[in-house]
Amino acid sequence: MKNNWHKALHNALIKKDKGLFKKVPHTDLHCHSITSAPFSVFKEFSPGIKLPPRHFKNLEEFNLFIKNNIAPVIKDINTVRHLIRAAFQRLVEEGVIYTEMSFDLLIPEYIRVSMEEYLEVITEEKKRVSKKLNVCIEAGIDREINPQYLLRLFKKSLKSNIFGSIDLYGNENTNPIEKFIDIYKLADRKNLKLKAHIGEFGTAQDVKKAIQKLNLHAIQHGIAAAQSKEVVRLLIKKNISLNICPYSNIALGVVKNIVEHPIRRLFNEGVSVTVNSDDFSIFNKSVGEQLINLYSQKIFSEKEIIKIIGNGLEQII
Repeated sequence: MKNNWHKALHNALIKKDKGLFKKVPHTDLHCHSITSAPFSVFKEFSPGIKLPPRHFKNLEEFNLFIKNNIAPVIKDINTVRHLIRAAFQRLVEEGVIYTEMSFDLLIPEYIRVSMEEYLEVITEEKKRVSKKLNVCIEAGIDREINPQYLLRLFKKSLKSNIFGSIDLYGNENTNPIEKFIDIYKLADRKNLKLKAHIGEFGTAQDVKKAIQKLNLHAIQHGIAAAQSKEVVRLLIKKNISLNICPYSNIALGVVKNIVEHPIRRLFNEGVSVTVNSDDFSIFNKSVGEQLINLYSQKIFSEKEIIKIIGNGLEQII
């Protein structure tokens, strides 16, 4: 079995064929539920929707695009169900066998349904693909929202017992990381995998602080860690994986191009790195396509690509 997928990977890399890559069992550990659906699905609901640009000036412009184009499509629970279903189906078609996908806890309030109804839809859609895709449901926490309000929402959502992990995302320059300690302590008591977006727009010291304050098991992005040998050693010591999304980093202007991306330096230092899709609706880059590009641009060898895929498979809960 192992040799079979290694051969499939070899063919996909040599031929630069993301269609062949679907024969390679792999993971997507950093993706957001609704914006993991193909953009074409949003276009079905809103034919006049504006296409996302290839590059954003900054995170603010990205958030404005979401607010003006993506958010208006999300009108009700049926639309949410359709988008979640499309996101899961895309992953299945790409050959992803395990995903840790975040589901924003603010969605029920936005579409005016109960938390229970929202989580029931997620559970039902997860069950639909359970024979083909192992889904770890992630509680999505928006850093820009009042932490005490988020704590109440999180406590309410935990009654469903559907979560396997938690993720904090949003502008790193808003609420300080210390304000989320109570949420993460609760998540830890519930045996959830503790993750957070950190070190994309911030610094290596931000990564260090988040690890220490939130007791993180994995980090979304975390590429600023490459700035500090001390933080790199901390990641290795604690066996913390960085779930990196190279092409979203480029699209958001964090990195100029793939050659300058710190994923290579982090890999060289011995940090466990994985490649992931982030917001596929916006960035339109699957895990397979990104790994093929990293190979074709001579960033990683075939043997190293196998290692990166293996890093993801080792995280399966």
